[in-house]
Amino acid sequence: MSDPLNSPPPLPVLFSKPQKDQLRVSPLGTHLAWRARGADTGVLNIWVQKRNETCVDQNTSNNDELNEDAQYRARQITFARDRDVCIRFYFSTDDRTILYLNEPSNGSEAYHVYAIDLNDSNQNAPSEPRDLCAQHPRTTCAIGFIGGVQLWLNPATPRNVLVSTSTGKSIWGLFWDVSSINLDTSEITIVERNPLSTWMGVLVFVGRMLLYLVKKHVLRRAESEPPRVPIQWFPDDRFRFRGRLEIGVLDLSCAWRVCAGGSHDSGEHQQWITLHQLQREHVSMQLIGSSGGAGTAHMDIRDEEKDGVNRTVVDLHTCHFQGSDTTSYERFHVSQSKCSRITTN
Repeated sequence: MSDPLNSPPPLPVLFSKPQKDQLRVSPLGTHLAWRARGADTGVLNIWVQKRNETCVDQNTSNNDELNEDAQYRARQITFARDRDVCIRFYFSTDDRTILYLNEPSNGSEAYHVYAIDLNDSNQNAPSEPRDLCAQHPRTTCAIGFIGGVQLWLNPATPRNVLVSTSTGKSIWGLFWDVSSINLDTSEITIVERNPLSTWMGVLVFVGRMLLYLVKKHVLRRAESEPPRVPIQWFPDDRFRFRGRLEIGVLDLSCAWRVCAGGSHDSGEHQQWITLHQLQREHVSMQLIGSSGGAGTAHMDIRDEEKDGVNRTVVDLHTCHFQGSDTTSYERFHVSQSKCSRITTN
């Protein structure tokens, strides 16, 4: 009989699909949730379990009373049968709702936000998933074709979810706006407008692009930066969208930019400053991701005052500045007119 400690693990243990994954604790600590694979369907669905504060506080979470109390039993709340219900799911910040992105119909390549209300008072009748974009069937949400999933939850507005959206009204439909969706009414409000999400914006951008080409090839003037358009958004610590990853339509170059000082709610002038830019061939696939929502591009933005001077501090996960085929975290101090790189990790 072989020694299990010295024997190699069976291949299915290494390469088979997980039976359970994505264990999450709700923001207020009232629930646990995870995805579990059904024995009959083989697909992943979402399960949720209410936390028993009495048993946890008394360190008796495994007693018979917990197992007999129906309100603390794990329960399945989605029932997909043909494929996994979602790539990722989220709790709302008030612990009342679970959110996930999914296609309204298989193969549509349009993603909507679905909400499931956690009705703990009725364990036998779980809430049906609600399509928050059903009133706007042409709307699609960014699942993360480039970078991570663009969905954010602001604790200050727990009944709203921020997500990158596109209405698909033009050929530029993959250039995302940022929208706020109300979890109770399904009302969608655009928070940040992408320059290419409207026909007027497209015309202005085409004009900028033609002007750039004339300066470069006719007048022989070297422009420092070609015209680019945002493809990914990053909020600051107050959930103002002051960071973005932009792509050049002509050469597919990438640039990480931040709005230094000034915000939409202050009426101040906005000035976008470039932190880092790369040619297409130098962009690491770790940042883009090998599957939907798997990219690791990230930007943390906050304002601070030091020695009487206001500045923006940005921590950026980007390609390594030394040119090696890896990524690094870089810290920048940004003022109204310039930025300086501080550290490399």
